[in-house]
Amino acid sequence: MKSTAIQAGLVALACASLASPAQAAEPPRDDSRYLYALTKESAVDCAMMQQTLSTLKQPTDHEWYRRHFAMALTWQAVAEKLNGGPLPDSFYEARAKVLEGMEAPGLDDIAEVAFFSRPCEVMRNIHNEYYEALDSLESQHAEIFADKAALKNQTGADTYPDPPEKSLAFGDWKFVARGNACTATHTFKDGAVLRLAFTNFFDGLLAFEWKKLPRFDNEADDYVDQFQRHLVGVDYDEDTYARILTPGVTYANFKGTALFIDGEIVASLNAGSTRTHGTSYFMGESIQRTYYHKFPAGHEVTIKVLGKETHKVSIDDPAMWNEISNCMGQYPFG
Repeated sequence: MKSTAIQAGLVALACASLASPAQAAEPPRDDSRYLYALTKESAVDCAMMQQTLSTLKQPTDHEWYRRHFAMALTWQAVAEKLNGGPLPDSFYEARAKVLEGMEAPGLDDIAEVAFFSRPCEVMRNIHNEYYEALDSLESQHAEIFADKAALKNQTGADTYPDPPEKSLAFGDWKFVARGNACTATHTFKDGAVLRLAFTNFFDGLLAFEWKKLPRFDNEADDYVDQFQRHLVGVDYDEDTYARILTPGVTYANFKGTALFIDGEIVASLNAGSTRTHGTSYFMGESIQRTYYHKFPAGHEVTIKVLGKETHKVSIDDPAMWNEISNCMGQYPFG
């Protein structure tokens, strides 16, 4: 990435100084590892690239400048939160050197920075931290963030192309991308099915189907008790909107029904399951950003039904999660 462009962005970002961001786009795309982890480095990279895009058009296009400046400030706030406070100048300078070493031959300054900003568009969609930072910034700096400026396309595009339709296999997992839906399905040898259904508008659902699941009798006097026994040992963290275990409860002694990743609870039964009379168990809050990030970082999903470990499956495939994340980001890579 051309030194003059990124250095201009670095100077402008330092002057803006509303917060401090972290790591984002990394050099050549490599589907053998996960590309969209949220770190100090990735957030700072995104902040610097968005500030560079903002600076390059500041004299000629105020709306472009304002949108990308809002994005830069948001990524900066994300990075500062991840760091637990402001980042030193030396951190920004080190990341600037990394960005300067990234080249997309044949592209001018704006097109090159936009090209390497594509991961930022995906990360924005799948990490709740971006939206949390945005909430406070919008009220503090209403003029800069007006009209949802920080939620525009981070590559500078005015519109989104129609997302491609895909049907792919990743080992025993089948992935299908259709419109807004991004769904990975695993079928176990006993016929049980685990469906991880995500969307590009934040509304996800984790569904587990198995002929041996305890059924719900909606007409029974103890119907409420039938459902509540699946939630024994489950609590709700109101700060993070995440499901957690009740104090004193561990994976080993958990007596309820839930989906775990590497022994950590991710989702528990939700009320939608009662509509199926128990033929399918629906898990996960609708705001998928609160739990999606745990899947690409995990190794194994385990299902417990009323305390019994019934099924487990590997999810340790970065290429699959790159594809799913791209789908949720509306395939900015095409």
